[in-house]
Amino acid sequence: MKKRWLLFVFEDKIDPKDELRYFRTGGYFSQQDIQHLADMNNQLQASVRSVQQNMRSLTEAINRL
Repeated sequence: MKKRWLLFVFEDKIDPKDELRYFRTGGYFSQQDIQHLADMNNQLQASVRSVQQNMRSLTEAINRL
């Protein structure tokens, strides 16, 4: 996910300070930065839901055996 965010949000050119701010220690964020964070959070939530659904499907398939 991080690689995808670096590619699409930062166009694969992230400043070391931004990398620290977004992916490590945090800091002050502009309105646009907060929108990027919200978008990244939404993508992460969607990925987690997808994995959860796959796990439910797998569990149901195992239970049917």
